[in-house]
Amino acid sequence: MTPTLFKPKETNYENAGIGFLSDCISCIVTEEENGQYEAELEFPTNAKYADYLQEYGYQIKTKPSDEDDYMIFDIYDHFMDVFTKTLTVKAKSRTNRLGRRAVGNVVISNKTGMEAMRMLENGMDADSDIELYSDIQTRSSTTFEVTNPLSCIGGSQGSMLQLWGGEIKHEPFKLSLLKRRGRDNVTTVRYGKDLEGLTVDLNYDGLLTRILPYADLQNDQGVTERIYGSPVDSKYIGNYEEEIFSRYVQFTEDQGVTDKASLNKVAKNYFTSMNPGVDKPSCQLKVNIRKLEENSKTKKFADFRKLCLCDTFTVVHQKTKVDITAKVRSIKYDSLLEKVVEISAGDERFTFFEDQVKKLEETMKAMPTKQYASSFVDYITDLINGVDGGAVYQYPKNRPYATYYLDTDSIDTAKDVVVLNSKGIGFSRKGWKGPFDYGWTIDGILNANFIKTGILEGIEVHSKNDNYDIGLNNGAITFRDKKDEIIGVMEAAQFGDAKKDKGITITQRAPYSYYLKCKYPDGSEKTPFHIVSEKIDGGQWNDFVTTNMEGLVQVNGALYVTGKIFLNGKEITGNGSGSGGGGGGGVPPELTTDQEKNAWAVWQFFKEKGWSIESIAGMLGNMQSESGIMPDIDEISGGGGYGLVQWTPKSKLVDWCNERGLDHRTLDAQCQRIQWEMENNVQWFPNYERPDLANISFREFTQLKDVKLAAEYFIAFYEHPKDVHQPIRGTQAQYWYDKLKDLKPPTAGWLSPVRANYVVTQEWDEPDYNSGGAAGIHGGIDLASVPAGSTPDIYAANSGTIMTVGSNPALEGNYIMIDHGNSYYTYYGHLSSINVKQGEKVTNATVIGVMGTTGASTGVHLHFEVRRGGSTATSRINPRDVITF
Repeated sequence: MTPTLFKPKETNYENAGIGFLSDCISCIVTEEENGQYEAELEFPTNAKYADYLQEYGYQIKTKPSDEDDYMIFDIYDHFMDVFTKTLTVKAKSRTNRLGRRAVGNVVISNKTGMEAMRMLENGMDADSDIELYSDIQTRSSTTFEVTNPLSCIGGSQGSMLQLWGGEIKHEPFKLSLLKRRGRDNVTTVRYGKDLEGLTVDLNYDGLLTRILPYADLQNDQGVTERIYGSPVDSKYIGNYEEEIFSRYVQFTEDQGVTDKASLNKVAKNYFTSMNPGVDKPSCQLKVNIRKLEENSKTKKFADFRKLCLCDTFTVVHQKTKVDITAKVRSIKYDSLLEKVVEISAGDERFTFFEDQVKKLEETMKAMPTKQYASSFVDYITDLINGVDGGAVYQYPKNRPYATYYLDTDSIDTAKDVVVLNSKGIGFSRKGWKGPFDYGWTIDGILNANFIKTGILEGIEVHSKNDNYDIGLNNGAITFRDKKDEIIGVMEAAQFGDAKKDKGITITQRAPYSYYLKCKYPDGSEKTPFHIVSEKIDGGQWNDFVTTNMEGLVQVNGALYVTGKIFLNGKEITGNGSGSGGGGGGGVPPELTTDQEKNAWAVWQFFKEKGWSIESIAGMLGNMQSESGIMPDIDEISGGGGYGLVQWTPKSKLVDWCNERGLDHRTLDAQCQRIQWEMENNVQWFPNYERPDLANISFREFTQLKDVKLAAEYFIAFYEHPKDVHQPIRGTQAQYWYDKLKDLKPPTAGWLSPVRANYVVTQEWDEPDYNSGGAAGIHGGIDLASVPAGSTPDIYAANSGTIMTVGSNPALEGNYIMIDHGNSYYTYYGHLSSINVKQGEKVTNATVIGVMGTTGASTGVHLHFEVRRGGSTATSRINPRDVITF
């Protein structure tokens, strides 16, 4: 099928759109089970519609599989290879647009899959033309808060995929969670050894062919005794070269075990109904059908082309004679040839979440809490059943309307009495006639003195006097005067454009003032903090209020002031030589390699966010093992990971960045993602392979003071590799701590205006590019971002004053000129955006704009000039005279 190009907002795909992409060289669609769904296309650089193909959001219609007629993919990235003259375009499923919708709060209780989908649709901030559907009749419950529909359906903790199960199906206008998408037992593969194009990986870790059952039971005296059952063998016990894989397995009373006979009865089902498949090796297959078909001896594998995503088939290992059911986990489809070209499959085992539950069950079996739990249950049971004495009395005997629960066997001698009738329940400590000081009536009236512990939930609570009313309602404390007008409100709230910053707000209504008072032992009072609302001419309220503070005011940290500062009536102008924020002012000269500079950037980023330096070092030790502290790097082993911490799948990071307009390849964007994960406790959960590590939150991790402990927590609770014991990461963490803890960023003097990775593409004294040398030398230095096309921030090269902000479309596009004093000036061209204004004071830590390609430019870069002795072009000098690039 020849792909077709459509405009970003088009929804009618039954026509030719902008046009057919007949120049397409390759179009491969990759879909993973419940994961990414993307298309990658290649074109010659001079292809028709090449300009559109490099624009975000344009749509491509193509055939994604044998079972679907077509699918729509949105362009999100492209790459131009100037050597091979090919243009690579990447696009993701149209259903990813659901990630642009927001879900505030949706509480789902005991609903089917379809009912949950409807509630999710109703909970979105805006309508979507993508229908949500499910055929799953299982009922479950969950809560979604401040997230998006894609995460609700296919995310991790608490998602529908976790709690309802199923398989996700994408269509242009529909996203479905189906009980079963694929077909069962489509074909059989008889495997003996690897062939060209077919690789089968059998893993024997965790294999069991014999179990030795045991149970810990309590005898009549409450003492735990261990009993052992008879060995249970799998039917495959002789299939692995006579090797027996055995292990002791614990069973419990909850499974019906009371003695040896019942233990053997329960244990005999271990390999059949309790743990099917545990006696078979795990199986992973990778099939390159093109290579497989090149070998005439492999025609028997032709049925692989019939397989679709989520289909199952049987793998027969000819040596062990073991049949393994495998499921298609990922599939690559050639849309131009309309053929499956590659398949990845694996055996069907527990899902991740089922595996976590199973590990928790095994852990709970081993916890020595049985004796305590048993004695506690016995105590409660004895109390309720009257074993410690007492009686139940009904009055009157013939047609009783009240039941009395007594602490003795006689109503005349009883003191502690509970009475229950149609009007409510009462409690007395002075006999059955009362008084009943505590009670709860049928119409909901409850004596509050009765409440001693627990959680009190209510609609509204009020406390009043003659002048004021304090109300607690809907999560807010509201203060009203006797006219019932609101004076002020104190509540938990969300802040910012994305409503993701959480905290407490106190709102004081004008003209009321806000005071914080201090009362001394002698009865005197002072008001160290006082906010006064002010009016301006015409009776309107001012945009600001006056805040009065008395006594010593101490600030631990930075103080940022927008406006004027006066000391003893005299204005402080800010013309000194202090340093600004925004990036830490550069890299210390002691750090020279890219890895060291990246580590410093990570160090500075999270220090500014309030992380302890020990926790940052612990994370850096892990980053070194994961990525070499390089942001734009794919997992070397081909496992699908990407970036500083190897997000898997890569789309987890890419989608998040795209939703926020960030370049996922940059270190800054990836640090922002980690900070977001910490603030939302995402990706951080206990690792049951490390029971020695206490359960702490991601935020608590950021305050750890032990470097190696931080490294251990990060690998166990965040990275979750197969091997969680890697001491090298702690050693690496200690290295970064020792190397970075005493370094200081340079805050004065000349620094490169580009603080991200870059390459020099044209020197100062080379011929001018636009005129072909006719206008003389270049006169500046060109710095291009790495990776190409990324748009890092541009900093002022030194302290100074913004002299000019302008645009010259014929030459440098958007530009800035800074006067640094002492007859030095700098010029910054081709900026995509400008962050400063004429006359503004800047330091070498001030972000003045963003790298771009405006004006006469052939790609994203910065044209940078240094001028000495005058501000005109005739005063240009080589920038390398003042800055080391």
